[in-house]
Amino acid sequence: MNMRNREEEQDQVEELLEKTCSQDQQQEHTQKHKQIQTKTKTHESKPPNREIKRTKRHPSEFLPSYLRPFVQHSYKEFFISLSFDPRLVAQLMMEGFLPISNNHHLIPKLHKKRSVIYPLQRKIESKISESSSTTTPITTVTTTPTTSTITPTTITPTTTTPPATKYESCVHTSKSTIKKSKRYQFTVNQDFDGVVHGCHIQHGVSWLHPPIVQAFRVMNEQTKNEPGTGISANLIEQSQDDGDNDDNDNDDDDDDYDDYDDDDDDDDNDDDSSSKVKYTHMGFCPVRLYSIEVWNVKTGKLAAGELGYSAGSVYTSLTGFTAEDSAGSVQLATLGRYLSNGSFDMWDLGMGLEYKSRLGAKDMDRVQFVETIHKLRIKDPNVRLKCDERIGCKDIIISKSQADKKDLNDV
Repeated sequence: MNMRNREEEQDQVEELLEKTCSQDQQQEHTQKHKQIQTKTKTHESKPPNREIKRTKRHPSEFLPSYLRPFVQHSYKEFFISLSFDPRLVAQLMMEGFLPISNNHHLIPKLHKKRSVIYPLQRKIESKISESSSTTTPITTVTTTPTTSTITPTTITPTTTTPPATKYESCVHTSKSTIKKSKRYQFTVNQDFDGVVHGCHIQHGVSWLHPPIVQAFRVMNEQTKNEPGTGISANLIEQSQDDGDNDDNDNDDDDDDYDDYDDDDDDDDNDDDSSSKVKYTHMGFCPVRLYSIEVWNVKTGKLAAGELGYSAGSVYTSLTGFTAEDSAGSVQLATLGRYLSNGSFDMWDLGMGLEYKSRLGAKDMDRVQFVETIHKLRIKDPNVRLKCDERIGCKDIIISKSQADKKDLNDV
């Protein structure tokens, strides 16, 4: 790609970002700059003879080399591609990229920090009550030699039942949201076009342009129709052909820290190493795309919804909408509980915002996020969201998790 085309693509990306940047995103950028200023002041206050050793990683280093013929780094945390092939989109999702677009380019994004809820469940141990203890009196006989008197003695042993391990959701849900949830019902993959239409009404076209919508539609069709495998992304392991892995061992370093400042971007940092790379196919990871719907019980109309996808046991929220007051909060609370009730381990919510923090989400840096994706994408490839019939949102929110139910049945 020549320099002129690169500059034109960067201008298009910047124009897209200016149109789609909401007030919450502007606040996020302001907060980021404050953090950078604070960080700079902290470094200046340290003694000049003290060295701070950290591993800087340019965003382009997170793009696997096997994808570089199809995707190039653009600037900051944005990448760019001319292809909207659903297989490429699925491959990027599996590698941790969140795909957005303009009308002509796919723009995968790998945030410097991702807002996640991980784990989705926490273990809790129930306290042992006195009623759970069993006592069986045992009578023994003691003989006194001098008087030949037989004295009965009762010993009461206490058998304690070990505490049962239970689970609770890490998704925070307010009492007011639970109360309002009785007005709505929940489904999965029942109205993809309705959810897209709702997003367009609330946000405009934004980044949800026709080419990427069509790619999502293909993935959604292969998710909701049996056997529901979605798109099978290839698990590819890359290594140096000569066996020298010294330059590719950053992810195994406990001191690895992604402190590269995306604002000081330099395209010269793209890794165009001429070293021969060996690729090994390790299997497949099903990538599934979902439409999440919340329906008004009285009117039967779509009240809120979102588009999202899963790679292994990680679910990622892409975009959503709400057409009624409180319906969006109910949708998030219901989805969060539905995910934690199943076998999902992490909920990726994208860029950090205040309402996501209220759900229980915390920021995860880019290095840790990519490592976690690589671990969880192969943990349980068969985990799948499925809800064809409308179920009351309140019934889902207050329900116990499958793990908890299994544990209680085993006791």
